[in-house]
Amino acid sequence: MLGRKIKDLAYRILSHTEYDTELIFKYRVYPKYKNKINANLAACRSALREINAKPKKDRVRIVFVCQVPANWDGMNSIYEAAKASDQVDAYIVAIPEKIIGKNYELTAEQYGENRSYEFCRKFEPDTINGYDPENGNFFELKQLDPDYVFLPRPYDIHLPEPYRSDVLRTYTKICFLPYGYSICRWGTKGVYNMEFLSNVYAVFADNTHHAEMITNTFKAFHAMDIKKVYDLGYPGFDAFLSHINHEPHTRTTVLWLPRWTMDEDIEASTFFKYKDCLIHYFKDKDVDFICRPHPLMFRNFVSRGLMSEEELQSFRKTFEENSNFLIDEQGDFMDTLSRADLIISDFSGLLVPELFMDVPIIYTGETIHFESFTKQLIPGMYMARNENELVRQIGELLSGKDSLSEKRRAINELILNGKYDVGKNVIKVLVEDARNS
Repeated sequence: MLGRKIKDLAYRILSHTEYDTELIFKYRVYPKYKNKINANLAACRSALREINAKPKKDRVRIVFVCQVPANWDGMNSIYEAAKASDQVDAYIVAIPEKIIGKNYELTAEQYGENRSYEFCRKFEPDTINGYDPENGNFFELKQLDPDYVFLPRPYDIHLPEPYRSDVLRTYTKICFLPYGYSICRWGTKGVYNMEFLSNVYAVFADNTHHAEMITNTFKAFHAMDIKKVYDLGYPGFDAFLSHINHEPHTRTTVLWLPRWTMDEDIEASTFFKYKDCLIHYFKDKDVDFICRPHPLMFRNFVSRGLMSEEELQSFRKTFEENSNFLIDEQGDFMDTLSRADLIISDFSGLLVPELFMDVPIIYTGETIHFESFTKQLIPGMYMARNENELVRQIGELLSGKDSLSEKRRAINELILNGKYDVGKNVIKVLVEDARNS
């Protein structure tokens, strides 16, 4: 009993350490975790031998799974590069999100409307509908005989069984890139989930710092013979860079990006803290005010009883009744982001990409959990800790007083680190890998 308490205490302490330190500790101390990782690695090693023994195809087949439209921008430049390549056959398979039960319960295999299919068909008519709601069946990816499959998120619990990493690893090479740019310790541990990554073949890290950490962890797990870690840059930057010099618009636009959870251990949303203040401030102003919530925010607040359905509808009604207000829940957020003249943001995986839009950011979250690598973002953002600071900074920035513009640009160059055309480079290394495996 005492030994368990000591281990639990050590784990809580290590949860505030860097990515590889915690995972290596878990691997060495917790038998259940170690056995799970080792079993996955052994299964991957065996499957990879069979996959590499298959006859080589004339063209490399790559499948992109879309489940959350808002996350597609990070994958889009890779898909576009795959479509443009004369050595690749690229497919999009769209599947619905899992229905979230009360208290964020995810064990029931129930799925909602396939919004991803409608979203993807707008730019790719040949998108495969991955779900038949009449019989509840999912399209079998194995029918496409893919060489590589890009999964949309590192959480098997959100995916239908045929699309989970332990199933796909048996016949294809799984590729993973983070759907957002990781900026804090617990975010990195969640996005680069090692139980998931133990089934993954190729990891496309968002920056050099994370690529080195993941490589070190794979080495500690004796898995480098079956793992590829690439440091090519964050693919989402391809899209953001193309929108930096966005066309001028006639009305000033303020974009608010509130977080989805109230869990303080993983950075709580400031939605409830500032919603009334922001509504009051922008009401009847000659400024467009857009709220773009995290895709999970409203569902999580309602399922956890933090917001009643009636309160949610009242909030929506307020935005409907004010002509300069908009709740943006469209799949593609790039157009909205490129409209923004000012961004008010909670903690987000989009925080670094937001900086690339070259507009001022008022950050309303905390920075205590930032990794040492991403603490360099802080000098490029305005900070608001209360309503008075938020209102004052909004007023100054809307009047044109932006003292941090040069710092933002210097930070952007540092983060980008000369890594352009990420999508094209991802496809290049996959084609080389397919030919040489």
